[in-house]
Amino acid sequence: MFDIGWLCMGSWRFGAIDNPVGGFGSIEALASAYQAKGGRFDLDRVRFWEAYGSLDWGVTTVDLAIEAEETGAIETAAIGRRTTETEIDLLRLMRDHG
Repeated sequence: MFDIGWLCMGSWRFGAIDNPVGGFGSIEALASAYQAKGGRFDLDRVRFWEAYGSLDWGVTTVDLAIEAEETGAIETAAIGRRTTETEIDLLRLMRDHG
């Protein structure tokens, strides 16, 4: 469920926010396929890890923004500016899943 939660994070959807599985699929289709192959799928655990991953990635983007300020590195600055995206993802998760 940890890996699936990370795959479902908004940051990995690359703008395809209505396709929660990596921006290319539905959670229902993934759950069905996962269970068809004998796996146990727990949507609550997936949602927990999605929220955890979003928070973790958000903290990482803050760290990278600080690093970019100190070093002037353009790549870390570009990633560091994505902090607000993770804030929106977390707010969306709270709204949609309580």
